[in-house]
Amino acid sequence: MNMNIFKILILSLVFLYFGCKRNKDNDLGIVDEFSNVMSFDVESNSNTDEDSNEERTLEGLIAEFDLSMEERGAVEFLRTAITNPSIAKDKVGIKTYTEEEFYEFLATLEVDKTREAIADIVITLKARDDARNAIYDLADDHPQRQNFESQLDEKEQQYLRELKIVCSSENGYDGAYLGLKANRDAFIFKSLKGQIDDSANAN
Repeated sequence: MNMNIFKILILSLVFLYFGCKRNKDNDLGIVDEFSNVMSFDVESNSNTDEDSNEERTLEGLIAEFDLSMEERGAVEFLRTAITNPSIAKDKVGIKTYTEEEFYEFLATLEVDKTREAIADIVITLKARDDARNAIYDLADDHPQRQNFESQLDEKEQQYLRELKIVCSSENGYDGAYLGLKANRDAFIFKSLKGQIDDSANAN
């Protein structure tokens, strides 16, 4: 019986010792400091993840590539063409990119190849804008104005369709890059611009 009492006293002293030591550590700020370090690590990891996600946006990638305004417009037009499921939906084997796949496509190409891929889009959109401005220069009551506006809309849809077909290569991103690089579509709008100019000069 005396031995059991002795064991109980020893255990009580051990618990009392560790309890006092914990309170002393708290008083010295050791436990709190450890908690602060752990909290800082968690917050740092969280901020790192947020920064990483922010950097992986299309806007962040374009900013990193330092593209011109014309090139940015070309990227946005290409994105519209190949991420819209309604474009060329009647054609078999057409790929609709997700937003993530479009980002991955440009990230895989990197800046130099991205510029090569969108070079003709920049030229073609310039031809489209020239045709649009020529229509705006026509008088509101010009007999062909509505016809030219309808043609411009049709040709823009045609161009979006063409880009999506080009980017649906069986060879993945490499095939899409090569297809875009070889594409020459400015004539679609240049021919319309010629018709508008001829009509304006005839009146």
